[in-house]
Amino acid sequence: MDELQSLGIAKAKLKGVETFRAIRKCHFAACEPSVANEIAFVGNLFTEAKRAA
Repeated sequence: MDELQSLGIAKAKLKGVETFRAIRKCHFAACEPSVANEIAFVGNLFTEAKRAA
């Protein structure tokens, strides 16, 4: 619980957990349930984030 000393940190962690839960449950476009597709999807997210920054 020491890590969640502020509401902002707690919100950010919860948002990350919920994002990965949605990925695991295939709540995104063109979902094919497999580990390889999850890895590719997350890799694309980080690529897009780098472009936006």
